[in-house]
Amino acid sequence: MVEQTIGGQSQGSSTHDRAVSLAHRMLAGAGRATLVAYGLEGHPTLDALAHGMAGSGDLMVATTVFSGSEDATLLNPDTRMDVRMDITKLSPEPRVEIVTASAHMLGQLEWLDSERAADVLEYENVPEMIKAVAESPFGMLGIVRVSRVLLHDGVGATAIPYAHLIERHADVALAGLGDVESVGLDVASSLDSVDLASLCDAVSNGWIEARVLSEKPSVGGCSHTKNREFVVDVDATGLTVMRNGADRTHVFFVPFEPESVAECGGLMARVESLFGTRVGASD
Repeated sequence: MVEQTIGGQSQGSSTHDRAVSLAHRMLAGAGRATLVAYGLEGHPTLDALAHGMAGSGDLMVATTVFSGSEDATLLNPDTRMDVRMDITKLSPEPRVEIVTASAHMLGQLEWLDSERAADVLEYENVPEMIKAVAESPFGMLGIVRVSRVLLHDGVGATAIPYAHLIERHADVALAGLGDVESVGLDVASSLDSVDLASLCDAVSNGWIEARVLSEKPSVGGCSHTKNREFVVDVDATGLTVMRNGADRTHVFFVPFEPESVAECGGLMARVESLFGTRVGASD
């Protein structure tokens, strides 16, 4: 489907901005990641690992695998192997499971020996979850080198150079937007269903600027999810909402003006302004 803009000419974030932001958040630690060593016999897979981006922009992973396990062939320090990395991100919506997006990339995985890993963990800005796993018994730290990421979401497939995600990583650190995922959970958990339905009505009538990311027949699902609205994603670029109608299902992206969100407090305030009511827990 071709993306449509409704409610006038866009002055806010574009869907490309959204894609870059979403891919960055996924590589920075949001979602569940797996690694497949497609060049090795049997395609050994790691499906329980921490992942994220260091302050330098390196894509890092950490896991604990015992030497006798089937996945031990993946753990060869100081060697590089070709891998496919897949990340699946679910929406923050607590009422139903919705896949927000998936990211896929090909690259080279290098596990660091204990001395190099210790140096990286001590002197580089490594995400806390990765650090905790890498420093645990049988923990290992690795770097995955990739050149581009293929993001699949409601718009379709978007190829994003990894260099763009490094730039985004630096911008996010500068703006103090590291808690966006927790804010998204607060928004999805706290929104009143009537307000969410009213927002979708406003979008459908062109009263506010939005983009239709996808539209398709409503098939499958449970009866309790019909004629309901759900939060698919929220971040500094905008709010993504799904309206699961009786006949058609729409996914709308309501963009924010980039300058209106300078920090997580600003993000929550921007979401609140869409509904004219307070959203989320009190400070």
